[in-house]
Order: sequence, then structure tokens, then C-alpha cells
Amino acid sequence: MKKILAAGIGIGLIVLAGVAGAGVVTSLPGGTVVPMPGVDYFGPGPQVFGPPVFAEIRWTSTYAESVFGYTGTYGFGSNGDWGGDLGPMAGLNSALGEPSVIDTMTFEFSTPVSGVGGFMNYYPGFGDPVISVYDSGHNLIESHTLDINTSGAPNAGSFYGFLEGSAVIKYFTLSNSFIGIANLTVTTTASVPKYSCLGFENPMGKGPVTVKKNRVLPLKAQLIDQYGGLIIDTDVASPPVLQVTGKDSGGSNTDLTNQGLFAGQGTGKKQFVFTDDGKWQFNLMTKNYSKPGTYSISILTGNSSEYVIEPTCRAIFTIE
Repeated sequence: MKKILAAGIGIGLIVLAGVAGAGVVTSLPGGTVVPMPGVDYFGPGPQVFGPPVFAEIRWTSTYAESVFGYTGTYGFGSNGDWGGDLGPMAGLNSALGEPSVIDTMTFEFSTPVSGVGGFMNYYPGFGDPVISVYDSGHNLIESHTLDINTSGAPNAGSFYGFLEGSAVIKYFTLSNSFIGIANLTVTTTASVPKYSCLGFENPMGKGPVTVKKNRVLPLKAQLIDQYGGLIIDTDVASPPVLQVTGKDSGGSNTDLTNQGLFAGQGTGKKQFVFTDDGKWQFNLMTKNYSKPGTYSISILTGNSSEYVIEPTCRAIFTIE
């Protein structure tokens, strides 16, 4: 199930929600801005635009007095107004004085996208403005309730949108409020989920561990998603892997992972295994690390195109 979080104004890519993909974002770096033609259209649509910048996009609205490609002044009450400086926009024009009315304007993509968003504003007090994305079967992928306060500044607002793990977005909707959007932005580049490592369990989590002879170091950790949900073996096709580094004769870090052996838990490919107690585990034998010195252990993604681990877990052991 997707989860919904509140978002703030941002410039860089800020991931705020998602499962298998990034979810709600406040920018789409590298995305394509698809300008609406300045046609000053009033009505429910359809209006088709996109080429030559992008594939065809079909705009429609359930409210007969909506606007598309509008270049005049558009008011948002206490959130100020847009005076046309942002370029042609689309406005739902709904729920002004009718809080019980729920109308929707839709952007339908002839070619599904992985990300979509735009610069938005709305008239506070007339419905809760909701943006959503759906797949080609009209199944809800993600939904988000906007919270924008411009303090009445002109041509103000916030960028909001969605970024998923693959090109599954067929419909992008804005609903339930007197809401406007400019600078519609799309991307076909997929997101990569980011998981966090909670830290190796003790004794490896306490700090440097001193090893005087061959020893097995139990490396146990948990990975979570951005909601705190546990990442288990069925969530990833490529299990996380071990990395061991140490200093060479010149004092530079060198990768010594291939010297590592596992005892019971782990694989010859240096993969962690998921255990019955809900931990990713690798039992590292130190017999091949015979040179005195300090060694660093990390848990890394098994496939950076599938997911990343950030922050990772690190541990240190010292050979005397």
C-alpha cells in the first residue's frame, strides 16, 4: 500500500513518500517541461498538447468552467494570484463557494511516464486540494493533499509531483479545490528506492573490535524503507553484500572483500542472508585478514539499479 506524507517547498529532489519508487517529490530534476499552448480555453475539454516536446497529453475536466492554456490573471484568494508570468496554466475553477463539490481535472498521457508534477497553487478554504496518479487500469498509485501558504505573494506556489519506480503513470489528476497548475513537468526516468541500515548489532556495533587470532564476527543488521518498514528477503531480488576495506602498504584504502570467508550465515558471493529473526546476517571469518591493522566493514546494495542503502552500516575490527 502506498503511504501519504505532507511535503514542504524544495528545490532539489526531495523524496517524501513511496513504495518501490520515490513517491511524492517537490521537483523532477532532468524532467521535461511540457508547455500548454496559450489558447485561453474555457470548458471541460478535451485539449490535446505535448508535441513536439513530448508525446500527446490529453487534458479534461469534470467542471464546465475550467480553464486551459490560460494567460490572464488567476486569483487564489489569500494565496495571491498568478498574473500570467508563469506561462499558460490550467485551472479547475471548482469548489469556489461550494465546499461540498468535488471536481477533477485530468492529464492523460498517451505514453505512460514514471514522474509528473508541476508548479501549483490553490484558493484556501474551498476543499482539500488533492493530486493523484493512476495506472492504465485506473488503479490509484499515489495520492497527496497539498498544503501551500504563499502569504499572498504574487506568482507564488510550490512544485509537487510524483516519481515512481517505472513508467506506470497514465493519469495525473488535480481535485477537490479551486486549484491551478503551470509548468507541467514529466520524466520517463525511474526512481531507485533508498533503504536505511539501522546499525550493526553488538558486539560489532559497539566500536572497534580487537582480534588476536582467527575469529568469527557476527554482522547483523536491519534495513528499513522511508516509513520504517522492514526490508525482508522477498523485497529485494539482489540481497545486500559485504564490503571489507583495509590499508595497503602505502596507507591507501583497498578493497579486501574477496578475502572474506563466511561461517554458517552468508554466501560465497559475499551476500548477507535474511534470518528467521528478521535480520540480514553475515558471519565473517577473519582468518584471511592476518596483516596487523584496522579493517572496515560495510553493508552495500546488491544491485544499485534496484535500490541503494543510505546511510549504510559500518563496523571496524583491528588485527593485532
